[in-house]
Amino acid sequence: MRILYAANIRVPSEKAHVLQIMNMCSAFARAGAEVELCVARRKNPIDGDPFVFYGLAETFRIVPLRVFDLIGGVLPGRLAYGITLMTYVVSLRRRLRIARPEVIYTRELWLLPFLPRRYRTAWEAHDAPRRIGRLVRRAVSRPDSIVVTSDALAETVRRIRPGARIMVERNGVDLEAFERLPDRVSARRSLGLPADRKISLYTGQLLAWKGIATLLEASKLLPDDHQVVIVGGSDDDIRAWQAKVPGNKALFLGRRPHAEIPTFLAAADVCVLPNTAEDRESSTYTSPIKLFEYLASGCPIVASSLPSIREIVGEGEALLVTPDDPAALADTIVACSVEGEQGRERAARGRRLVRERYGWASRAVRILDSIATVRPATDRDLNH
Repeated sequence: MRILYAANIRVPSEKAHVLQIMNMCSAFARAGAEVELCVARRKNPIDGDPFVFYGLAETFRIVPLRVFDLIGGVLPGRLAYGITLMTYVVSLRRRLRIARPEVIYTRELWLLPFLPRRYRTAWEAHDAPRRIGRLVRRAVSRPDSIVVTSDALAETVRRIRPGARIMVERNGVDLEAFERLPDRVSARRSLGLPADRKISLYTGQLLAWKGIATLLEASKLLPDDHQVVIVGGSDDDIRAWQAKVPGNKALFLGRRPHAEIPTFLAAADVCVLPNTAEDRESSTYTSPIKLFEYLASGCPIVASSLPSIREIVGEGEALLVTPDDPAALADTIVACSVEGEQGRERAARGRRLVRERYGWASRAVRILDSIATVRPATDRDLNH
């Protein structure tokens, strides 16, 4: 199967959705598909080979398409995105005449109405539109196949497109990257992390809905022999959080190539996922890649008790804590760090869970099999 993955993104990137796209392209290719990832040629603060950055073999082709790169400039965000997207569409249509794919695969809702009808189209949805109006319904009517990453999102899409065939496939992890992890002492030595403290690790972006404020407040309450380590975020992000939550005791290490993340997880005593309950993306729809990586590492996990998280793990695999409560988070981190055999058993169950259900490779095979059985939309279907 020839797949053109359409993604108006820059690569490499600090953003989790780009990590997910790169891993899925790799997994599709390893499952036997011929894959071309069409990205936007945009300014990028992160240099380097995307395959090296993400620790992936070069099994698919990345094609940068020309766009008017206005995102992050002086124009309002929606206008800048709209103009950039329209120029991406123009370049993509030209590329389609060369690539001639059997399937166009995309995560972008607003790209769907502009895809030529003669191509079979698959849409992978990761969040719900804020408002459901005519334009949203038209876009969601376009794809022949729909993949969503949570049960809640499947219900939302069914309300938009009643009767749609929807495949629920949560995010996943590159299991091979966690096959031969260093021991904790070696990992800390290679990363320059303290050997004599209990390390609670957070990886990823420093967005408010990911519960960073709660984690930073909790860091103030931890005993002196505990260290919160945060991997991710730009220098500006870090300065902003240090100003918002003064006195926090977190060690910010900034952005690192994703290929280094397994070593950081191997160095930790506890992995923390402190998502807030005050944002619907966080509480209802998210399928956090970091959670699957935490599970694959075999490190004990403390996570917010939210519907989106409980779709993936329960108390058998992680310690779940009341969200947005720094004291509860700090207490649970301390308890997790001293659990001993019970904690090791919980981490082992989590590792088995992710190996059985959440590898990128098996996810890609299931999606490809589903796409192959779906009848392409007719003009009548699309105009309904």
